[in-house]
Amino acid sequence: MIDSERVVESSGNVFVDLGFPENEAQEAALKVDLVAAIRQAMQRNRLSQAKAAALAGMKASNFSALLGGKLTRVSVERLFRILRDLGADVEVTVRPVGRSGSKGHIKMTVA
Repeated sequence: MIDSERVVESSGNVFVDLGFPENEAQEAALKVDLVAAIRQAMQRNRLSQAKAAALAGMKASNFSALLGGKLTRVSVERLFRILRDLGADVEVTVRPVGRSGSKGHIKMTVA
């Protein structure tokens, strides 16, 4: 065993742990969660990638890239629309932060 090994507890967001600024890290994590929900919708509806891409109005190659993690050129709004096109309801809830002047956070829950 190497004595210099060090274990650091995760913040809960891998992008924060990798050094991304908080706002970018939250958006990246949200996009990853949305793609996971897209995969779940595909499984639930027994859709192939080609069929899911067609339903979402996308080229199969672009849809494949999205599922493969190429998320820099896709907006959260577009991911919402893809989920809708694949038969999922998407609801967004906005509520105030408990303390005045505090920044809020972004999270997603899949039912």
